[in-house]
Amino acid sequence: MPANPAHFNLAYYALPMAIGVTGLACVIMLYHRSRQVAPSAPALDAPVLSVPAKVTAKKNEMPLAGAAGGTGKIYRVTFQLGTATKELVVPEKDFKQLTEGMAGTLVFQEKRFLGFEPAKVDSVGEKVGSIVAEPSPSPAIAPKPAGFCPYCGSPVQTDFRFCPRCGKAQPERTAIA
Repeated sequence: MPANPAHFNLAYYALPMAIGVTGLACVIMLYHRSRQVAPSAPALDAPVLSVPAKVTAKKNEMPLAGAAGGTGKIYRVTFQLGTATKELVVPEKDFKQLTEGMAGTLVFQEKRFLGFEPAKVDSVGEKVGSIVAEPSPSPAIAPKPAGFCPYCGSPVQTDFRFCPRCGKAQPERTAIA
């Protein structure tokens, strides 16, 4: 008895077709993966910025199982830079020393935390220097007039050397008498 021609044709064409479809799917997947941009580390040639900041939030979290670095915690701190905020991953040692509400000078390079220098406090508990965490309630002390960043247009106090929004160096400003 001869073989069923319909059965023979199905087996003859189905296996190569399945292999072809699977191979095409693999090629498409590899192509799309090669086109994706991998997340990049902060550029080493990016400017190092030093700006007045205030610690507004702290959180630590465990990375997902199998993630890079796998076993340690990730420490994140949110800083207030004028009207903008910036969240950075910080080392555990710095995370433990920072407290919410602490004012000082934040040093960073794009997304890389480089340091935080707290504002100096005198023996009475008053902050020394130009960094003030909260506005003074005294009407006799008015805030310095704000200028605007020539790069992004956001308001910038005249004594800031860098824009708190875009981070670019500000031109020298002269105070209006």
